[in-house]
Amino acid sequence: MRIALIIMLTVVFVAGVAQSQPDTGTKYTVEALLTVGLKYTRFVNPTTEFTDRQIFPGVTVKARLHWFPNHLLGIGIQSGYELFAIEKHIILDDEGVPSVIEMQLSGVPIHAVFEMRPNNFRLGVGLGIYLLESKISFNGSITKSSDLAFGVSALVGYEWHIFEDLHVSPEIGLYMISDRSIVSVSPSITLRYRLTPSASSYRGYIRYFLTSVD
Repeated sequence: MRIALIIMLTVVFVAGVAQSQPDTGTKYTVEALLTVGLKYTRFVNPTTEFTDRQIFPGVTVKARLHWFPNHLLGIGIQSGYELFAIEKHIILDDEGVPSVIEMQLSGVPIHAVFEMRPNNFRLGVGLGIYLLESKISFNGSITKSSDLAFGVSALVGYEWHIFEDLHVSPEIGLYMISDRSIVSVSPSITLRYRLTPSASSYRGYIRYFLTSVD
């Protein structure tokens, strides 16, 4: 809960700083972002009675629609798929007959994300819910259950221009599901595409069109 409180206080601080920035000269910018990366999740307790393991690798794939009004801070809605843990065990019954049990925990985040980009650095925080799904497969029989949980996140990255409206950014993210005491670290790559091109982009498109016509 302390981490969640720190991140939420950071949101308030970042919002205050952003509101004090001068206008950029454009009314707004709408962007689409795609993030793909690895995920390393730590559980506060071992996940099963078959092992004392607490850290698991996983993957994350997220998409975000982001809106930057006429100041430094932007807000977006993000969702996707996150695999927190998957493990497989072979257990023996009283007669020594082996059985295979496989367990998986994944989630779909629905988060509001606040982000600012001073000097090509990306600093962001997010909060929202996770639609969690746990799946247990035992000798081919599958049992599923779902739940809702509150989550918070923070990210830092640095981006480069590929084209004027397309950027790439390596980033590192910290994610926490507070009521489950689950903490994840995710190194990833984000592609950012500006859906509302700048004035210079429009001029470039016009020049290209006129050249093509000639």
